[in-house]
Amino acid sequence: MCKKILSLSIFFSICMMMMFSCCETGDGDSKDTPTPTPTVNPQTPVISTAGETFTYKLNETPKALTITASVSDNGELSYQWYKSTSAESSFTAISDASTKDYIPSTAAVGITYYKCVVTNTLDGKTATADSSFFIVKVTEDNNVVIPEISQIFSYKVDAEPEKLTVSASVTDGGELSYQWYMSKNGSDFEPIDVTGDEYTPDTSEAGTTYYKCTVTNTLDGKTASADTPIFTVIVTEDGEAMPPKVAAALNYTVEVNKESTIEIEAKSVDGGELTYKWSYSSDNENFTEISDADSSSLTFTATEIGTFYYRCEITNNVKVDGVTKTATADLTITVVVIGGSGNINIDFN
Repeated sequence: MCKKILSLSIFFSICMMMMFSCCETGDGDSKDTPTPTPTVNPQTPVISTAGETFTYKLNETPKALTITASVSDNGELSYQWYKSTSAESSFTAISDASTKDYIPSTAAVGITYYKCVVTNTLDGKTATADSSFFIVKVTEDNNVVIPEISQIFSYKVDAEPEKLTVSASVTDGGELSYQWYMSKNGSDFEPIDVTGDEYTPDTSEAGTTYYKCTVTNTLDGKTASADTPIFTVIVTEDGEAMPPKVAAALNYTVEVNKESTIEIEAKSVDGGELTYKWSYSSDNENFTEISDADSSSLTFTATEIGTFYYRCEITNNVKVDGVTKTATADLTITVVVIGGSGNINIDFN
């Protein structure tokens, strides 16, 4: 009997030792479940390079377009450049353009939009960001540069007018020549016998007359020409309100989702008070008035890429013989909205 008890006791002790041994070595049914590794999504690249506009002559050596981008998750950055003929058109990938620097072509005259897509790759997953647009303008060898400022002048009949003056330049040493044109409707222009860089308009009759000047650069027997913006000359009779004198840039390029401002210089020439009304259009035909826009500047934030139009009507309110009379001048300004940095596309596949 004692031998049986001793045998059972030894058997029980051996079983317990084997059980504890299994627990310690991880064998048997009591295996530890490993802790899963958490999934880490890659960070979207931060692009600190703003878009730029470059102007070159045909076949001139250009600067490299350069991207500065970073991530803080130790992912690997890669680059792909794209190009398009406009901000609104689809972009095409450029072959062999997969570094942070890209040298654009200046072999053809025109405007090309470039952007770079930066990709962060981490553990087989990717996150991408588009750069701002780089705009490269290529002009003829003998290009003419003219500031794009539109001006409206206002006079009484037979008043002594200011001279209309052209400011133009070239960088190739060519010779500039000038030809002035006039129109009564703003579209059908005819040449007049004036070939200098300034012209004194006629104020002998009431009405509105439009003037422009074509500037030609001649170099080695070749020519290149550019037209000035239109000069508008308004002549009014005595006893009538005079439209304001106005000057403004006609074209703006702004970034999408970034606050921008259009400025207009205007003044009354007969002591009246000026009021402003701004309106907006996407087709330059149907305009919608912008509420609370009643000053000489307009601050706005464009939310779409494309070309849009802003019109400002400037009205002069003046008392003539005790009666308030008004006269209005208006300008339409073209705004091209380009892409900004940080447009994000994330792929977690």
